[in-house]
Amino acid sequence: MNKYSACIYARLSREDKEKQESESITNQIQMIKSYVNNTDDINITMTKIDDGYTGSNFNRPAFKEMIEEIKKGTINCIIVKDFSRFGRNFIDSAKYIEKIFPMLNVRFIAINDNYDSLRENEENNLIIPFKNLINDAYVKDISIKVKSQKNMKMKNGEFIGSFTAYGYLKDPNNKGKLIIDEVASEVVRDIFELKIKGYSAKKIADKLNENGVLSPMEHKKYVGVNFSTTFKKNDKAKWGAVTVIRILKNRIYTGALEQGKTTTVNHKINLKLKKDEKDWYVVENNHEPIISEEMFHCVQNLLLKDTRTAPERDTVYNFSGIIFCGDCGRSMVRKNCGTKEKPNYHFICSGYKNGTGCTSHLTKCDTIDEIILLSLRNKVELFIDIEKMIKEIEKTPYKNTKTKLLNENILSKENDLNIYK
Repeated sequence: MNKYSACIYARLSREDKEKQESESITNQIQMIKSYVNNTDDINITMTKIDDGYTGSNFNRPAFKEMIEEIKKGTINCIIVKDFSRFGRNFIDSAKYIEKIFPMLNVRFIAINDNYDSLRENEENNLIIPFKNLINDAYVKDISIKVKSQKNMKMKNGEFIGSFTAYGYLKDPNNKGKLIIDEVASEVVRDIFELKIKGYSAKKIADKLNENGVLSPMEHKKYVGVNFSTTFKKNDKAKWGAVTVIRILKNRIYTGALEQGKTTTVNHKINLKLKKDEKDWYVVENNHEPIISEEMFHCVQNLLLKDTRTAPERDTVYNFSGIIFCGDCGRSMVRKNCGTKEKPNYHFICSGYKNGTGCTSHLTKCDTIDEIILLSLRNKVELFIDIEKMIKEIEKTPYKNTKTKLLNENILSKENDLNIYK
């Protein structure tokens, strides 16, 4: 009798872990070994385990390894506890069991479902599709329940993400609550303050790297968060402009929790789709803020403006991003019309500079400074004049007479009240 080289395949999803012990990996393997001990034609060659992977698809590392072993000819038999451990996708499960495995001469055994492809009969041919369909429906039901539970948590202001934003930590006593990370929160405040001072995102990132501040990824490792990514290029991750901008745009630092920004097509297709902002779950004053609302909105306005810094400077020039052409509406850019030794700075229309229309509108920077200063002086003088006018009005005989009459009226009314008492 030819012996089959078999692979034990065991799988457990996160949802299954919360259920009874009978679904455990250990239990599955023990059941399969006990089954094999009572057979004469099967020899266990290897064991493949996918712990924490859903059965709704076959994108699982151990399963892929098992398929590669089949292609190599190492194994020609697969044994599982039942169909649900193999997979819960009706179409894909049927495709493997009824088409792929027979084509590769692979024997498939599901113990609890009393199925052995070597001893296939008409009854199994009818029952298998129904069992796979039931398993598929189970995944859909679980998906709906999990989604509903997550939505309820987000509505109540519970944090459901795997990792918190830089500057916050999960409360050890309540994983759904955010608490301030004292070290990282100071860095977040510095980032916002530097942006308000005129630093670009690139300059802020460079400054943080120069000062030896740990990047968000390195800080997670430092505080003991089990975090990994495929985007890391160097041994030690550094600050970058993209990371800084992501922090500057995140409302979480004002105490507001925004979640549920994306969704999936269905439980089978894990394609992320962006949701309309009106459909997000937003809870204001949900946790302790790191920065004020005023500072956050000030930074958002700065991010909308063209406030890039020159290569030799840390901060932006005066009026960068806030002066626009009166004809075409494009921004005015600073340009040296002189030499390096004798600079002569002007503001010029960016549309003209880029050759996309309009005229130069060449204006000296000094002239702009004088205009702004004159305007400020006029505003201050007007304010002072208004204060003087108010003081003069208060001194007029009409004002004094009116005040005297009002005081007499109040005294009369108080006397009337005392009579009734």
